[in-house]
Amino acid sequence: MYKFKSIAHIKLRSFIKTIGRLVLLLLTSSALHAESQFEGFYEQAGIGFTKTNFNLTTTPLTVSTYSFPTSTSVNNTTNLSGELSAGYFKTIKNNFLLGLMVDAHPFASPTNDFGVSIATTPTASTVSGGLKNQGNAALNLTPAWEITTESLAYLKLGYVWGTIQKNTTLTSTSGVTTSTQSLNLTGTNFGFGFKRIIDNQLFAFTEINIVYKNDSTQANAIPITLAKNSLTANYSATAGGSYYNALVGLGYRF
Repeated sequence: MYKFKSIAHIKLRSFIKTIGRLVLLLLTSSALHAESQFEGFYEQAGIGFTKTNFNLTTTPLTVSTYSFPTSTSVNNTTNLSGELSAGYFKTIKNNFLLGLMVDAHPFASPTNDFGVSIATTPTASTVSGGLKNQGNAALNLTPAWEITTESLAYLKLGYVWGTIQKNTTLTSTSGVTTSTQSLNLTGTNFGFGFKRIIDNQLFAFTEINIVYKNDSTQANAIPITLAKNSLTANYSATAGGSYYNALVGLGYRF
């Protein structure tokens, strides 16, 4: 009888251990299944094309009680560009994730030539120059949806800051004067992208970004001759703009 009880006790303990192992295995499998492959820290780098759209507006040229209308033109460009990013994704519920992403667009754009025309000035004066995007950085909130276990679609909503270099050449009867201004502009960043796992922690991505930079106004002065007097004419120029880029690249999840 004692032997039977001992054998039954051993079998019960073995059964409990087996059940415990199965429960632990099921819990582990469930946890592994619930965690997205895209969850965690990642870095990515992409290359693509950027379309730059600068805007430049000017006020009338004023001197004494006189005012002379102005008009502007800007030649925008398309160029090769790239992006370096780092971020983090966390699963919020089911297939939805939320993250933060920091972008750097380190490549400067080609110079976008501009001209300022001044109507019926009392002296021959021309203003020309170029606007050049020096690079940008952005901090983005990135809501995402896991389409499959190996593919992810995401949005980018963020704040962007960067620098535009403005080179100006003034040609007048007083000679040629050149100047360079560095315009620090901030704005907003919108984008969307798609990621797909290639192998374990390596993924490929494609992305489109739209960046709007708020305008910055600068005061400008032109020496002119009016009624045989040397005077200074003044006007303001407001520069800003936007750019659009399309990128493809690779990333790694840690």
